[in-house]
Amino acid sequence: SSIAGISPTPTVPIYSSSKWAVRGFTQALIAKHKQSKLKVTGIYPGIINTPIFEGKMQLNHPDTFMDPKDVAEVINFSITR
Repeated sequence: SSIAGISPTPTVPIYSSSKWAVRGFTQALIAKHKQSKLKVTGIYPGIINTPIFEGKMQLNHPDTFMDPKDVAEVINFSITR
């Protein structure tokens, strides 16, 4: 998902609302499968350094962007533990 699913971003309300929906869906799955062996987790990264932000760097602080490989490592850890 995205950090926008936890902290709304007023400049992109549709994006934020879609991430809140993903968070709600994730929480519902966690509750539904609480007693089963199925594990559900949500990953809520901040801004990831991807081409979507090209040309918009002046609006953000690229030095704080997350590396996609780091996010992938967290996801991999979450699904393989």
